[in-house]
Amino acid sequence: MLKSVCRILVLAHEKLNWLIFLLVNNLHLRAIANISTIETNVSLSTSTRTKFIMKTKSPYHVLIFAALSLFVLAACRSTTQGIVLQPTITPTPLSTPLPALATMIPPGDEENPLRLMIRPARPLAIAETAVSEFETLIREESGLNIDVILVERYADALAALCDSTFGPVSAAWLDGVAVVAAEAQACGSPTLQVQREGREGLAGGLAGLIVSNSELGLGSPAALGDRTFCRLGFDDFYSWFVPSLVMQANDVNPLRDLESVIDFDDIPSMLTAVADGECAAAGIPDGALDEFDREIGDARENIAVLETTVEFPYDILVYPLEVPLGTRIALDDAFIAIANDAERADVLADILAQDDIVRFDEENISDFRAFIDSTDLDLSQLGE
Repeated sequence: MLKSVCRILVLAHEKLNWLIFLLVNNLHLRAIANISTIETNVSLSTSTRTKFIMKTKSPYHVLIFAALSLFVLAACRSTTQGIVLQPTITPTPLSTPLPALATMIPPGDEENPLRLMIRPARPLAIAETAVSEFETLIREESGLNIDVILVERYADALAALCDSTFGPVSAAWLDGVAVVAAEAQACGSPTLQVQREGREGLAGGLAGLIVSNSELGLGSPAALGDRTFCRLGFDDFYSWFVPSLVMQANDVNPLRDLESVIDFDDIPSMLTAVADGECAAAGIPDGALDEFDREIGDARENIAVLETTVEFPYDILVYPLEVPLGTRIALDDAFIAIANDAERADVLADILAQDDIVRFDEENISDFRAFIDSTDLDLSQLGE
């Protein structure tokens, strides 16, 4: 029953809305007209004005009925709740696994040989014939795959060592100067050192001598300025490189301060030129005067030792940071084992000319480091 009444009221309310609109509009127009009449006809009686006012208010009963119908319609509203929207549950995003990175093949593996840079101590032709057999010995002893590369200069070996970060990973056998340069450039760390027989047994290096004509009475290398110096060649270690360092340590620039430089083919002829006064001084390895005593003969009496340098280290093995510790240990142990085996040591000696290979000891080159520091040599550019 209630539902039927509500439906009727709803229909009536819709009709009533339209009627109210027309009524309100009509009242508005009539009010404007009546107000104009009142203003122009002030002589209307009081009773007439009263009737006019009542007539103008009578349509408001319709408005009251409309208001009451709204309350009834509100009561007729359905008690059934509308659809309640549930919040959407957003699933927690899961991390997407990244693609697997390629496994880095360590140097020394069959697919990634460790390059070993060596400036051979023997003639190149002899060293080249021993390379293949030497690589096989290392593989059999350590299980590592190495690729021996012979170079002409220690600077080339140093350059390859320092390029291990961006290029092929390379270990290198370096001389003392290149080792100090490698450490200055943070390119690697030493682990092994070659030893050779000397006058007093096995040694890790060899000193140099600066010899002069005894009749000149030179007191030190500082007196070599404006004098003639003799050498075996611009690329010879003991006759030019070592004397150049000694002169720099004594404030003599070998490129500007010398009067002239004369090249010779061998040590005996060069020493003879010093004794004859053709050269004021020359550089030789320690022990050369005794080694070539017969060739020099009586001329030796006119030769004086001007200075004996510190020992310049024999070859030292240096690894870059890219070589894992396990690989270093395995290769070091293989070198020592081969060097201590008389049959296999000969193969290695054709390249390194070693009489023994020992663990590197920093104390063995402390004096050499101090000498290099005294020369003010810029080692940060060596090998670049």
